[in-house]
Amino acid sequence: MRKRLVTAPNLITFSRVVLLPLLAYMIVKGIGVWAGHFLIVVGLTDILDGWLARRTKQESPVGALLDPVADKILLCVAVIFLVARNDPGLSPTLATLILVREFFVSGLRAVLASFGVVMGAGRVGKIKTFFQFCGLVGLCWAIEWKHPFFSVGALVFLWSSVFLSYASMLKYSYIAYQELKSKM
Repeated sequence: MRKRLVTAPNLITFSRVVLLPLLAYMIVKGIGVWAGHFLIVVGLTDILDGWLARRTKQESPVGALLDPVADKILLCVAVIFLVARNDPGLSPTLATLILVREFFVSGLRAVLASFGVVMGAGRVGKIKTFFQFCGLVGLCWAIEWKHPFFSVGALVFLWSSVFLSYASMLKYSYIAYQELKSKM
C-alpha cells in the first residue's frame, strides 16, 4: 500500500499543496507577476502528474482523489487572497459562485468514495480548470500590470469557467445520482 501512495505523480500533486503559502505571500505582498508565473508552473505540474501517472502506470484511487483536492485547495487560496486584495476586481459574488461549486463537487466525490466509487474530472471539468487558471493568472498579473487587458480578460475567463463549472456540476450530479441509485 505504501508503495502505491508514495509515487512521483502523488508527490508532485502534494507539492502543489505544500507550496501554496508562497502563492498567498506573493498575492498579499503585491508580487503579482511572480504569483501569476507561479500559477502557470502549478498548472503545468497538474498536467505533468497526470501524464506521469498514466505513462508509468502509477494511476491510483489516491491520486485520482488527491489531484482534484489539490486543485480545489489551490483555487481556494488564490480566490480568497485575490478577493482580500480587492484591487484586481475579483468580486465576492464571483468568488462565491466559484467556491460553492467546488465544495459541492468535492462533497459529491466524498459521498461516492464512501461507496467505493471514484469520480475523476471529466473533459468539461478539465476545461473549466484551465479557464480558472487563466483567469487567476490574469488577475495576479493585474496586481502589478494595471492594464485593463489583464483584469478584464481574467474576468472573462473566470465567468466562462463559472458557466462551465455549473454545467459540469450538473453532469457530476447526474453521475452521482446514477451511481448511488445502483448502490442502494
